Amino acid sequence: MYGFGGVAKHSGNMQTQHCFPISGTAQAEVIGVEGIINLYRQTLPHIALSGPTYFAELLNKFAQYVQSCAPNMYQVLLIITDGQIMDMEQTKAAIVRLSK
Repeated sequence: MYGFGGVAKHSGNMQTQHCFPISGTAQAEVIGVEGIINLYRQTLPHIALSGPTYFAELLNKFAQYVQSCAPNMYQVLLIITDGQIMDMEQTKAAIVRLSK
């Protein structure tokens, strides 16, 4: 589970990041919807939302993860945002690559 467009205060990096593990550790994998909700609630107070919104880095990180998985594993990418995408061309290219 990765965040984007925010400052993860618990990571020690006080600059806007466009792809960071929500947990603040190298371990980004979360099991099930309940795990996602629990981690989000636990860490949201430690994240300052910020802009602008860039998705390409996040999508490329997801592509790396998918390539490391077994070929018969099904992956779902859910992006929740309210921002205008500032790297639309790179985002579209990454989505096309991921669709394969």
